[in-house]
Amino acid sequence: MQTRDVASTLTTVRAFKAPADFVFDGKLSESFYQTVPPITGFYQILPDNGKEATEHTEVWVTFDQKNVYVSARLWVKDPKTLIANELRRDKARQNDDFAVAFDT
Repeated sequence: MQTRDVASTLTTVRAFKAPADFVFDGKLSESFYQTVPPITGFYQILPDNGKEATEHTEVWVTFDQKNVYVSARLWVKDPKTLIANELRRDKARQNDDFAVAFDT
């Protein structure tokens, strides 16, 4: 769940407690993903900072007693357009990117 203050450009995201049968396996097949609304409405940084993202993205933040989990479903209109032109960790700046950071 999210709320966005457009005037200040701040967004608040609410994490949900993971259900007892939650399996963090990358498949996103648990019923949790159909019942809890995803975080959406992302913006670009590059190449057009502040514009709406060109591809639809859904994110869920969940937690249990020991961990915080971030799950994402990243949609792409045309998979044939995906090109990774640099795969070294610190050099992949021109490719599509999804990142999560916690400022604790």
